[in-house]
Amino acid sequence: TKGRAITVASSFELWPARMPDILIVTPKAAANGLRPCSDSTDEITRREALARIKDVRLLVMDEVDALFDDHTLNPDVEKILIALSASWPLGQRKVMKEAEVFHKDGIPCEMLDSESMQWRPVRAFYRKDGSFNCYLGEGTPDFDDPEFGQLLSDKTVWARRIKRRNLKGPGMGLVVEEGTQVVMCGATLPSYMRSSIVSKLGPETPENVRRKAQQIDFRGLVFHHGVGSIIWTINRWFPQALYVKSEHIHCRHPCIVQQEWIPIAGEPTTRTGDITNMGGRIAKTIEILKEQGPDVRTLVFTNGSASCQSVEQQLAAEKINCVGFSSAMPFDARIDSLKKFMRGEVSVLVCTDRAARGLDLPICRHIIQLNFPKNVVSHIHRVGRAARGGRLSKTTILWGEKHRVLKDTIMKAPNMGLDGQIWSKSGNRCRLRGIRAKMKKQELQYAETRVLARAARFRTQRDAKTLDGDTLQKVEDMKEFRKSSIPNWKLLQHFNWKYREIDRVETLWAAEDQAGAKGKGEGAR
Repeated sequence: TKGRAITVASSFELWPARMPDILIVTPKAAANGLRPCSDSTDEITRREALARIKDVRLLVMDEVDALFDDHTLNPDVEKILIALSASWPLGQRKVMKEAEVFHKDGIPCEMLDSESMQWRPVRAFYRKDGSFNCYLGEGTPDFDDPEFGQLLSDKTVWARRIKRRNLKGPGMGLVVEEGTQVVMCGATLPSYMRSSIVSKLGPETPENVRRKAQQIDFRGLVFHHGVGSIIWTINRWFPQALYVKSEHIHCRHPCIVQQEWIPIAGEPTTRTGDITNMGGRIAKTIEILKEQGPDVRTLVFTNGSASCQSVEQQLAAEKINCVGFSSAMPFDARIDSLKKFMRGEVSVLVCTDRAARGLDLPICRHIIQLNFPKNVVSHIHRVGRAARGGRLSKTTILWGEKHRVLKDTIMKAPNMGLDGQIWSKSGNRCRLRGIRAKMKKQELQYAETRVLARAARFRTQRDAKTLDGDTLQKVEDMKEFRKSSIPNWKLLQHFNWKYREIDRVETLWAAEDQAGAKGKGEGAR
């Protein structure tokens, strides 16, 4: 950053008149500056907003799991995505050279096996309907074999009608991306793609013997294919996105050398609200802090601002130097608390999930979760405050009997259940229903936002007068359906109709282009 102009903007400030080299903004501030790309009726204002996003070479979005999974798509992120779509360059997209190579014996690539959910090497052959037939055998297929027709129907040799999203490799039509480069960073990327329950295989039936030989330990389905998850949304906005993942994603970090689970007695066994034995939890926390001494910097997590203030007062009454950090405190007070903790003036920072994201506290050596996290994602972000920069740390989690199901998911299920695998369906039904309802909202929100993005792109590429009045009115009516109480299936029908309407306009434009090119050719002759 040496020699570069850096500007920080928030929702309370206007977009900078002169674009710096690096602009750090909140989603609200970015949305305020880019909103005219789709909402403004003033052509000059709209073009100024388009120039802002077109001049950006690199857009970095941090905490993407929170931006794309806030029950519905964050409205500020929605405006940013619409502005990105409106700024994409004109012309036909270019294909990478690796994808232009003709493979007579099939495209060498990898296919996602629907049973084992593992990638296996195959040779793919393109079909006219856009899907692929994949050869699963060794070497190359022999099309001159008299028994080729029978082999084609053998599922152990050929996999038919495989969609492109289930294939990966350098020859699978990778396109050259133009325009703004987007980098998204997130600690969690729930996909729910494995759709299985981790459990015992049961009796030694032939089917279970086959599954055991293939190391498949599935007995039931939870979700079908993760529609509406974070990865599902990102893949549809950026279908050519490349994923760079750590081997420790959704897993316990190796620098957390000790993870202690302490049960708390006297709590209900069912999920009846937020009834907890706070007295027992606070007493246990005080015991742990006094035992380790004041030299160990510790974060104590609670689930609310009220409990955060209560715990801070009781720790102070026990002569433990601590400060609070919650959304109920003013911004300046939160900054002062962080400074005291970093300087070593206090050894304990009592906080809510407000401190679970975005804070780099390398001096922290111990994380105590006084209140059990509400979900797996919250647990990962809390313990992520430890082991910063590879420093050895420990975590302590206080849990009650009603948290046993989520505790087992965190400790036993692969990837903590964020890939769709859970330890048992029993006890997870309410949580799974909530996740699925949220994913359905994401699915509908994507359909709506995508229509608005396509309309903004068409408006950029063409004069708005080219659109007929009915289509313009129908696109504008899309905003009113946000507040509508139409049943979901009717709303989805409406979105599909919008897609067809915009496709019709695009077809008309293509016909006009062909007619114009033909007229110019005849005039030249």
